Amino acid sequence: MFYKIEVENFHSIRERQTIDLRIARNAPKNPERFTDNVDLKDGRAPKVVAFFGANASGKSNILRALTAIEWFVVFSHKELHRDNIAAKSQKGFQRFDRFRASNSKGPTRLAVHFSAPEDFEFLSNSEKNPKEGRERRFVYEVKFDNSMDKPSEVILERLRVFSETEQRFRSIFERSQSRTHWSDPSFHLSSCADALEKLPKNCSLVSYLSDLGHQPAERLRMYFSRILSNIYVEKISFRDDFIIKFTTDERRRKWFLDRMNQDLERFDLGLEAIVVSRSRRGEVIKFKHSGLDELLPLEQESHGTREFMRIFPLLVTALMSGGIAVIDEMDQAIHALLLPEIIGWFYDPKRNPHGAQLWMSCHNPFLFEFLEKEEIYFCEKDSSGATTVYGLKNIGGVRRSDNIYKKYLGGVFGAVPRVG
Repeated sequence: MFYKIEVENFHSIRERQTIDLRIARNAPKNPERFTDNVDLKDGRAPKVVAFFGANASGKSNILRALTAIEWFVVFSHKELHRDNIAAKSQKGFQRFDRFRASNSKGPTRLAVHFSAPEDFEFLSNSEKNPKEGRERRFVYEVKFDNSMDKPSEVILERLRVFSETEQRFRSIFERSQSRTHWSDPSFHLSSCADALEKLPKNCSLVSYLSDLGHQPAERLRMYFSRILSNIYVEKISFRDDFIIKFTTDERRRKWFLDRMNQDLERFDLGLEAIVVSRSRRGEVIKFKHSGLDELLPLEQESHGTREFMRIFPLLVTALMSGGIAVIDEMDQAIHALLLPEIIGWFYDPKRNPHGAQLWMSCHNPFLFEFLEKEEIYFCEKDSSGATTVYGLKNIGGVRRSDNIYKKYLGGVFGAVPRVG
């Protein structure tokens, strides 16, 4: 569960933007929508986070920050490109691109505050949370020297945990630009002294050590691998193998197909079933339509159906694992009446037993009718092209009974397109 992120000097974000999801104590109890698994004074956080704003206002860049952290922790060591961490992805974006203005100085900084279960092996017994069933608070932070005249390199990477005994955050590990590394003894860096001398300047210590078999680093990498996004990844093929590529074993594939076929019955897309058939190219996915005698391949389905099929595995995997689904333009091609159904999966304790989160960007204000104010965030650009992010919960005088849809379109909250 993520409950705060901080983004600075990253794409359209110049000044530090903090998205703090923690919900005030006086907010109504709503366990279906708000989790309560972080030992904080204001410990609840929403399971759904939606970003609204005009085109090119920076919504995608907030989501891009999450997926950039995931890539850095999970894949950066495997995907090194020379001496530059800003290696271009398959979609052509630079992962850690800075705010492109001559007066923009300082490092690119990303930080995520999250809660995690106590099965992280590097927590000593004395630091275990005495409250059974509660999770621990962590902060993972990374800074990049993103100067214009040289390749990017890591100048700080650290993980901190909140100490129940000391009532403050303490370092689990910290790595600086001077190539010095230190950690809590429970993280077992002392056994990696020789390997750390060879740590590249442009990849994550976590990714590097995990590839070397370091178990505490592997635990942390596995946690961040649960961020599943349609940003910074090659779009799942729309030929015929989206489920086959996403699922490697037969049992998991069958579960996906059964789950998807159940949802198709509710969505009334004109589809009766999704089946796996064999062709000269191997296994392919085809679709059975009511009234048609032949199965159709995916490329003959509508854009909306293909879009649903593309994000479905990401959503379901996040729900199964308690992960984070990061979906850009959630409402791009899915009918407005279907969106509340999909979002509702994250409110359903049966579909979401592990407290998974959905972070999404949207344009359709119709969704305001189905969201609480703690779930709504706005993005707006100023005259210099810099993005500002703010939550509806932070705007004074907003009542739950207000017509958010009408006020938003009327410009009361900002973050609407300016025409003319």
